[in-house]
Amino acid sequence: MTRTLINLPNLFTALAICLIALVICLANAGEGRADAAAAPLRVAAIHARSGIASYTDRLSFRGVALAVRLINKSGGLLGRPVSLLELDTRSTPLGARRAAEAAIAADAIAVIGATWSSHSLAIAPLLQSAGIPMISPTSSHPEVTRAGDCIFRVCFVDTFQGEMMARFARQDLSAERAAVLTNVSGRYGIDLSAFFEKAFERMGGRIVSVGKYKEKDLDFEQILAPVAALKPDVVFIPGYTRDSGLIIRQAASMGIKAHFLGGDGWTNQMYEFGGDAIDGAYYCGNWAVEAAGSKADALVAAYARVYGLVEGERVIAGLTYDATLLLADAIRRAGVADRAAIRNALAATREFDGVTGRISFNANGDLARQSAVIFQFIDGSSRFVKQMGPFEWP
Repeated sequence: MTRTLINLPNLFTALAICLIALVICLANAGEGRADAAAAPLRVAAIHARSGIASYTDRLSFRGVALAVRLINKSGGLLGRPVSLLELDTRSTPLGARRAAEAAIAADAIAVIGATWSSHSLAIAPLLQSAGIPMISPTSSHPEVTRAGDCIFRVCFVDTFQGEMMARFARQDLSAERAAVLTNVSGRYGIDLSAFFEKAFERMGGRIVSVGKYKEKDLDFEQILAPVAALKPDVVFIPGYTRDSGLIIRQAASMGIKAHFLGGDGWTNQMYEFGGDAIDGAYYCGNWAVEAAGSKADALVAAYARVYGLVEGERVIAGLTYDATLLLADAIRRAGVADRAAIRNALAATREFDGVTGRISFNANGDLARQSAVIFQFIDGSSRFVKQMGPFEWP
């Protein structure tokens, strides 16, 4: 029989080394889990940094950034900081798609955006397929949220907006006859024109002239000549700041005296293109500080501290600010950093107390109650005229 001698000191040393290695491995594993738990939650903001949409979209970025700053100052979400990924649509649907692809590749937990309806229509199907919740602050085309159950918005829809502008024209301005000038370069202008025309005629008004133009046009005499001849009471132009401002300036030079009306694509930037000719024109927006409460005052003060304040900027910033805080509220209610759980929490949102009003979603991901405010351009700025609603909206 062979006898094996065991060296006890050496055995104890080996066991001690193994025990130390095990402790280190367990510590590293725990540290890895802790690091994962503390890793930032990545939220993507998809708006325009360049191109024609960048003037208003820079305000969208600012609204998201302000909200993220507040969230992180308050301890983040689920014990984790929020990391904001800002992606540029380049003011085109194709650029928006590439931004959405970048958000997917970066494993964003949610997306705030886009702003223009044509951009949101481009990205909503991609984000829906990826299961990433998306909240648009201002995309009002009805089809945006129909991409699927991951898509939401905190603004009114164009069917509602068209209805409100027709009602304002008929009831407040006593308009009997209207002309409509449509920017046919995107779905926003085409469909909002149709919604206004349908509502105006249903209320007893008459559409006497319809003109079409493209986004980059500079001369509008061909579509303005019938307006000058027919002398309608109102001219509805559901375009954006550059095209609408140029049209109104040229209309004034042709002696057209009608009330000019626009949608939520108008901002104070129109003065750069229309000059004093736009004074007196009315347009529709989602909310106004004058119609909101103390939360709106707090937002204005916070915006001014960080960015300074140009009159009118707060309207767009407020919608992206609310969209971001609403997302944060849904993540807290979900209790986990899981996209499906966050989507379910968003869909269950009822009476979220936002800067722009109380937010509840219907089955489509749209606001269950919608309001509109009317502004008028006066002396280089926008003056609050009235609020219409809130109304229950399907």
